[in-house]
Amino acid sequence: MATDFALDDLIDTLRTRLSETLSLLMPDRPVEELTDRIEPIIQSTLERFDLVPRQAFDHQVAVLERLQATLEALERRISALEAEQPS
Repeated sequence: MATDFALDDLIDTLRTRLSETLSLLMPDRPVEELTDRIEPIIQSTLERFDLVPRQAFDHQVAVLERLQATLEALERRISALEAEQPS
């Protein structure tokens, strides 16, 4: 799941954009109450997703690539040792 900081940042961004859009659509009406009502819906919806920041995802991909390379090297080494062993 996304870190609380990343999720809070996303929610703040969505709240700001929503407020700006609603202000343009309804310039003569206060949008703060509507935004306050919509924010918990946005938050609960986003919390259901299994989100991770892109940087954390990229880091895990790099770790997995290194592990895969190590595993392949070990498999080649085992195969070579098995080939050297007399039957």
